[in-house]
Amino acid sequence: MNIQTRERHIFAILCAQKANKTHFDCSAHNPTWLSVIFAIYLCLDYALHCNMGVHITFIHSMNLDSWSPAQLHTMKVGGNATDFAYLHKNSTGGKMGWVKYERWVTEAYREELGSEGR
Repeated sequence: MNIQTRERHIFAILCAQKANKTHFDCSAHNPTWLSVIFAIYLCLDYALHCNMGVHITFIHSMNLDSWSPAQLHTMKVGGNATDFAYLHKNSTGGKMGWVKYERWVTEAYREELGSEGR
């Protein structure tokens, strides 16, 4: 199995999970972009993550970019449901938007996922 076929197979399995079928922040269906650092699924139209900068999040296309084994592992152990649960447990009052991506939450979640980021 070549690398691209393996990546597509992994993402087909991950995208079949109910929580990963919608964008993490705006609930658009069938997201094809992902935050490698947060291991969440995003739509192309939602610019919040793209505007944060790579020091906070790193956006990758499910279809257009290559994925390292470490990045694929992060997506396997993460996902929208995992991130929602973590943020619900650890965020400051469950606030939405930029606040839920506070640096301490970001660093703690990355550490829990074992994310190596880029």
